[in-house]
Amino acid sequence: AAAGESVVAIDCDLRRAWLTRALGVAGGKGLSTYLADGAVRSWKDVSTLVDSSLQLIPSGPLPPNPVDMLGTQRFRDLLQELRRTHQWVIVDSPPVGSVSDAVILASMSEMVLMVMRHDQTDRDVARRALGRLAGVGARVVGAVLNGVDMRKAYNREYYYGRFYYGQ
Repeated sequence: AAAGESVVAIDCDLRRAWLTRALGVAGGKGLSTYLADGAVRSWKDVSTLVDSSLQLIPSGPLPPNPVDMLGTQRFRDLLQELRRTHQWVIVDSPPVGSVSDAVILASMSEMVLMVMRHDQTDRDVARRALGRLAGVGARVVGAVLNGVDMRKAYNREYYYGRFYYGQ
């Protein structure tokens, strides 16, 4: 979006709505409203323009059956429409290991980017998550490691560098 390309982000974490909060969008109507309420004809009625190139479809109110909502034909049609009208469609999902929503979303996505927290995501959990994604044919293109304390990482690198070069 910062490069001027048209981006739509969908907060598909219908239980925790992290992306909606992170972008400072107030609660209210959102994806769950659009999927559950046939009277809402257009996704634009539940979206928010974050800036000139970034549109957000917030998660909306917590539905009783999040996983069922994401598996509907209406959701698939929404993704198809957004792919036609935007250069990038970003789907934010709950963690792969927690609920099946993420696996369903991965099966509908062109690419998957794993996001893990440093010193909190267990390697075995990450391996199982990759296995679940592979099981649905998801194309994992990379990973992001969040929460790295760069001061500690720098000091560790410096120490090893000094040790190696000092010998």
